Amino acid sequence: MFGQLKEMKITIEFEDHGQDFLKWVIVKGKVIACGPFQEDLWCGSRVIMDFPLMPGQKVAIKMRGGGAIRACNYPIEKITYEKAGK
Repeated sequence: MFGQLKEMKITIEFEDHGQDFLKWVIVKGKVIACGPFQEDLWCGSRVIMDFPLMPGQKVAIKMRGGGAIRACNYPIEKITYEKAGK
C-alpha cells in the first residue's frame, strides 16, 4: 500500500494558524504546488513519507538544495489522494 502512495498525487491542507501557505500538492514525494503564497519557498522540497500521513501530524520535509530534515510547524488538517496523472 505504501508503495502505491508514492505514485499518487497527494494534497495536504494544513490547519490555519495565520501562516502564508495552507496547501501543498505532492507528487513522488516532491512539493509541486503550494498556496496561497510561498510557492517559491516550498516547491521542490521533499516530503519524508516513512508512514502514512494523517490529520493532526506534522510533515517532515527536506528543503530543496539540501539541508537538514525538519518538521513543518503546522499540523495536517486534511489529506486527499488521487492518481498522479490527474
